[in-house]
Amino acid sequence: MTTDPAATGPDTVIDTDGHAHRAYRVTGDELVFVRPDGYVAARRPADDLAAVLALVATNGL
Repeated sequence: MTTDPAATGPDTVIDTDGHAHRAYRVTGDELVFVRPDGYVAARRPADDLAAVLALVATNGL
């Protein structure tokens, strides 16, 4: 998810109005992994994508 309207990618969600950023209280560059049921499974610094991907692989998410 990004607020950058120029971002591209098949799984990119552009939050131009900041709704999701406010709802999940995102401050700065942060990865928030939200499960389909709305549960926040992980929050990590944006440069720590490897940790989030390991969480997904380990837990079958």
